[in-house]
Amino acid sequence: RNPLAPILNAVTMIRMSAGKPEISQRAADIIDRQAGQLRRLVGDLLDASRVGRGKLRVELKRIDLREAARSAVEDRRREIEEGGLTLTLELPAESVWILGDHIRLAQVVDNLLGNAKKFTDRQGRIHVGVAVH
Repeated sequence: RNPLAPILNAVTMIRMSAGKPEISQRAADIIDRQAGQLRRLVGDLLDASRVGRGKLRVELKRIDLREAARSAVEDRRREIEEGGLTLTLELPAESVWILGDHIRLAQVVDNLLGNAKKFTDRQGRIHVGVAVH
């Protein structure tokens, strides 16, 4: 999906709104949402390029899996809920410490959420959970 067309349409809405704040706000929301999508697409392209050249760096650190999941979910929450879906997050009470790369882990969760949004029917539910077994 190309986010540039909705961004350009929103700019046209602003120009034609004749100072109507509700139209300008709606257009700003569209630009914000689509710019986030564009940021993710560019990031994915850059990562694919790094993988192809063997230059993708993984920085292993001690991270709390709960916080990585929480941040990825919150980055997508508005977009998912605006799509008519319910998003829930279930986390254990205690920290879940792992050795991992926070950025790469957040990308994995983000990609899973993007696919869940794409393939879940309107009014559907997306549930993300972290559990220790």
